[in-house]
Amino acid sequence: MSSDIPDIRGRWYYFAKLLRQEVPGQKPSFDDYKYTQFITNIEQDGQFVIVDAPVDLPIRPVEGFYTGVLNKVNTSNGYFWQLVFSDYDDNGTFTMTIAESQDGIVTKWAGTYTEAGYVPGIPTQLPTTGLLSLTRITLD
Repeated sequence: MSSDIPDIRGRWYYFAKLLRQEVPGQKPSFDDYKYTQFITNIEQDGQFVIVDAPVDLPIRPVEGFYTGVLNKVNTSNGYFWQLVFSDYDDNGTFTMTIAESQDGIVTKWAGTYTEAGYVPGIPTQLPTTGLLSLTRITLD
């Protein structure tokens, strides 16, 4: 693996605060945020990653995994790394950037989740947005 690519293999604590449209056509309420948290494992091959997704009721009724990439984003001041992975059961996208690092090791990612929702025949698919984080527990 290139020394430039962050090594994110290992166990991570996932946390998310979600705002969902629970009923089609009905405005969501700021009084009804959903929270989810679990321990996950991340595998990595260069810029490609696989993130385990355990059952997490009521948000995740089925175990699965997310596939994603580490994307090097160039800016006028240099570059930064972005972690992007796709939801396994709908059209949702997780997008994160490095929030904390220590001695060159990424210890926390922070970002957003967005999902348009409304997958026909799947009642758990609803418009959803979220603020989320991954905090490192162990190195692989």
